Amino acid sequence: MANIEDMSPKQISGYKVLISSLNGRTVDITPLVVETSIFESIYSINLHGQLVIADNSALFSDLPIVGQEKINIQFIKNDIDVDLNFIVSGVEDLASYNDSIGAYVITFTSESKLVNAVSEFSKSFSGLGIDIIEQIYNDNFGKNSLDVKVKGGNSMNVVMPFSKPFAAINMIQRKSYDVHKSPLFIFNTVFGDAPELTSLYTMQSQETIHKISNRINVNTEADGQSSRDMLQHRGEAYHIEIPSAYNVFDQISSGTFASSIDTVDISTKSITRDSYNYLDHDVIDGIDYMHSNFKINDRSLTKYTSANVSTNYINTKLFGSLNDTDNYATATVDSKLNRIDTVELSMHMDSVPVVRAGTIIDVDFTRFTPMLSDKDNPKDEITSGRYLVSSLRHHIKLGEYTMALNLVRNNIGVV
Repeated sequence: MANIEDMSPKQISGYKVLISSLNGRTVDITPLVVETSIFESIYSINLHGQLVIADNSALFSDLPIVGQEKINIQFIKNDIDVDLNFIVSGVEDLASYNDSIGAYVITFTSESKLVNAVSEFSKSFSGLGIDIIEQIYNDNFGKNSLDVKVKGGNSMNVVMPFSKPFAAINMIQRKSYDVHKSPLFIFNTVFGDAPELTSLYTMQSQETIHKISNRINVNTEADGQSSRDMLQHRGEAYHIEIPSAYNVFDQISSGTFASSIDTVDISTKSITRDSYNYLDHDVIDGIDYMHSNFKINDRSLTKYTSANVSTNYINTKLFGSLNDTDNYATATVDSKLNRIDTVELSMHMDSVPVVRAGTIIDVDFTRFTPMLSDKDNPKDEITSGRYLVSSLRHHIKLGEYTMALNLVRNNIGVV
């Protein structure tokens, strides 16, 4: 018998949703689940999601659902077994539609968030920022539970008084970078083996794992039965749009292209000022969208170092850097973060397990011009190209599994 996934790109098998209460009762609520959404993002350490429930069996009051339950979601896609455990984080939009049916949304999140809520520590650390993050994570959530994919670019002495693990990790993450002066990201994915610690440079340097285009239906069948070639379109997009792009005014005012850095050494009571511009202190990936002819009052953007002034506090005798301080590192990291979503693209597509947050896909975006035959290829060279998957929503509804993606990049295509 043919596998159902060979008949439709959106199908999955073995789909099951279980909920377990503290009294030991486990209920298979798959028939009650109208839709399941699981969210992953390079900006979030934890997975989270929601279940839309249509309840005609008094599950809400009989289990009962009071926010202390566990959720287990299972399915198989492309021979990959997915088995995810979550905790219920709340119930929303509870409503009764008639005397026997109610509807509500169960929100859930990773179990590590519950561990974080009951954990607090006080400790001093010394060493590479990335190593400190790994130590905090492993101490609180299990040894070797964080997949570290980068090498640290800066080190520090730091004291964490009465801190939550995730709060401490976020603080170190903001102050740390890799050997390429690239910002760090910690996140988990549905199809990943473990949460990973990586950098923007490492993610952008990956090979493209999937190529996609806006599907254009051209019926080439002699008898008009175009559905026969459905599997030829496996893994393609149903909809692609650009919600925002090229927000140059915010980037200019935030010091993305040029800024000043005041470094204040508390121990020596001294201040030094450095001028940063992204062309001299950063590496432009691809084609820089900021054209060299774009000027303000006949001056290049890189000359306006007063657009933003940041202050970097150090204490070389106490809690400063263990290495020579790089005054341009923080400005470089901030510039990369400000430019990461120069172009933001949204997409709804078939479910493809290799497409995850933090991966690179190649997108063909079409120009706004009529396609007169299946031989036409009206590709938009400026918008098309490599994109980083910044966030992803796994959506299962009526047995069909699709993905909604948010893609970003910091450059433009061929000019």
